[in-house]
Amino acid sequence: MNPIGIARIGLCNLNTLTTAPVNPVLMGFRTPVDLDITEYNPINDYRNRSLRNMMNLKAECETMQGTMAFLKLLLGWVSGNCDVQMVSNKQNAAGDKDVFQFTGDNIMGLDFEHFIGSKKRSTKLTLQRAMEYEDTEAFLALANEAEEANLGTGEGIDATAYRSPRYGAFEYPTGAPIFPSKFDIIERSLSIKTKGEPSDYNISGVSWLTFSLAISGKDSSIAKIVSQMGKNMTDTLIFTEKNSGANYDKFQFASGILTQKNEFKIGDSNRYRKVIFEGDVPIHDVDFQFGADKGGAAEDTGKLGGTMIIG
Repeated sequence: MNPIGIARIGLCNLNTLTTAPVNPVLMGFRTPVDLDITEYNPINDYRNRSLRNMMNLKAECETMQGTMAFLKLLLGWVSGNCDVQMVSNKQNAAGDKDVFQFTGDNIMGLDFEHFIGSKKRSTKLTLQRAMEYEDTEAFLALANEAEEANLGTGEGIDATAYRSPRYGAFEYPTGAPIFPSKFDIIERSLSIKTKGEPSDYNISGVSWLTFSLAISGKDSSIAKIVSQMGKNMTDTLIFTEKNSGANYDKFQFASGILTQKNEFKIGDSNRYRKVIFEGDVPIHDVDFQFGADKGGAAEDTGKLGGTMIIG
């Protein structure tokens, strides 16, 4: 029996994995990972027999070390622009491991969801591609022989990069908190998802980022409901989540980027006011600002915090 478990999963800049990895990142604190290898677009004959076509290789990983620096790297790595390495736990007493290296002709596509909410902060990666059947055989055979590239120590666990929920601000328009008291907030969330079309090899080609933000709270008097309905359908918006100390992650939306939807409940069991903001943004219509007055420290490049400008 082969021991189960993935020891490490990491990414780096395209075509650098087997030479000198550039911008290597290990997932660190993360959820479980599986590398699923399944039939892709099988062909069925008249007797419903499945005939071989391609194989699909897919891994999903959710890390709790989703810094602004990592988010910026991910935007540069989509559409087949990164190398990926997955390493199994030791398979025998000699210490041999399975080493899967997706680089060169074997690159994977990357989709992600960067999420901040009341219960967790995480970045979920979906790494996927299809290969011809014989190429898949050859690729898997290499897992027994490949030398593991050094992407960092151990699993890459870094307590200074861990992110837990810590409310900062939710303003619409800028300077006007939707709920002035954070103790009235029931739930809040920000989601940034990639969006695009896959290639013939099921490698995702990302063209858009889908932004979805929502906040609900108990401060739902008629006056507050009417005031909320009277706001512009689209305006400036700021979402801020605090990191350690005075550092923070800020997401700053220009007017016209997202539209506002309202939802109200007045009943026997519940009463709340909820505001939802949604919109797709071209992937290159964003910018990052780092530094002492942008969420991090003077020499910080996004690990401690930063500001994402959208639109």
